[in-house]
Amino acid sequence: MSLNGRALDKKPFCLVGMMGCGKSSVGELLAQQLHVPFYDSDLEIERESGKSITELFQERGEIAFRELERAAILRLVDGVPGVLSIGGGAFIQEANRTVLLERMECFYLKTRPETIYERVKEFTHRPLLQNQDPLGTLKKLLSERESFYQLCPAVVETDGKALEQIVQEIIAAH
Repeated sequence: MSLNGRALDKKPFCLVGMMGCGKSSVGELLAQQLHVPFYDSDLEIERESGKSITELFQERGEIAFRELERAAILRLVDGVPGVLSIGGGAFIQEANRTVLLERMECFYLKTRPETIYERVKEFTHRPLLQNQDPLGTLKKLLSERESFYQLCPAVVETDGKALEQIVQEIIAAH
């Protein structure tokens, strides 16, 4: 694959971060610009199971969902090189994190919880936020996950930036 005449000989991309940080939107645009496929682990799980993430959480629980997520990530990592967006909790699982850091160039899309809340507050398909204090839940989840996300070799701040700017920062860091 090439980008502006320059060969990309490094690892494929993996976008990491909290729900609502822009992994899917950034990933789709990044993949378009690099002329490679885009994969979203959550969409793959939904396609393979025939159920939404919310349904899977409700019917099988988080532990069973994480097993499906791990299997999907392993399949996607071994597939065609491209851009992969993973679920917000996937990177905190050591087995996922190890394989992703070994085989992919991981970028943490760092976003303030207030920004995430504004992006996702109207969505009902976020099972971890279906409670009385979704902003508080986001803050708690981010505080629990931040140290894992920071293990990514590259961190891209997303607050107040257009998708195109975030994509260009990722390409420049590659």
